[in-house]
Amino acid sequence: MAFKNRSDGTLITDLPSFRGMLPFLMKTKTESIIYFEQEIDVTETLSYIRQFNESMTEKSKKITIFHVFLCAFVRTIALRPQLNRFISGYKYYQRNEISINFVAKKVLSDEAEEINVKIAFNPGETLRSLPARVHRYLNKARSLDGNINSSETDFLMKFPGPVLRLIMKTFRLLDYWNLAPAGMIRVDPMYSSLFLTNLGSVGVDAPFHHLFEWGNNGLFAAIGKIKRVYSMNKEGQII
Repeated sequence: MAFKNRSDGTLITDLPSFRGMLPFLMKTKTESIIYFEQEIDVTETLSYIRQFNESMTEKSKKITIFHVFLCAFVRTIALRPQLNRFISGYKYYQRNEISINFVAKKVLSDEAEEINVKIAFNPGETLRSLPARVHRYLNKARSLDGNINSSETDFLMKFPGPVLRLIMKTFRLLDYWNLAPAGMIRVDPMYSSLFLTNLGSVGVDAPFHHLFEWGNNGLFAAIGKIKRVYSMNKEGQII
């Protein structure tokens, strides 16, 4: 690599030798990925959201279940910084920020264009500060001027296939040597701490989603629909 550090990460040099060997043993995300699911009881969470929103008059400050999970992911990564590492050029890096990307609709309809929203969060983000930040970034991404990622994609797709493949190969090579332009990394959704999708908003259960070989995103989370689940207490009663 041409440089030790990158625009989005700092080289880690004190890793155990076995950990340092892992990128050579598992060269792709496909062979090193781990899938798991977790069911979370949100009964009290939904009650809290209703009470919280009753005291908020501004729409941008009201919270949803998505905001709760988003805030939880930010705090988890802040408290467990090793989750915010990535591998590039067979070397480990600590990401310089907590960035989360999610896909949103420009308007709420099946035919509406989808946009990527990549946000850098503060480690100490709370449910009082996070919704306004998300609202601001959403409005920017939905505007023509703010949707930078879509503009770049539209430009690249004007090239014929062989030329586009060459451009992508060149960027991968620059990225390997830590020479990729910081501006392109900053807007690319695949260069983030976490890629998040909320399928619960369309009434679908969470899938086991894959990671993308492109970029250095190492965490993908999917939120499924909220559903009623019955259980049995110690007295044998269904609750």
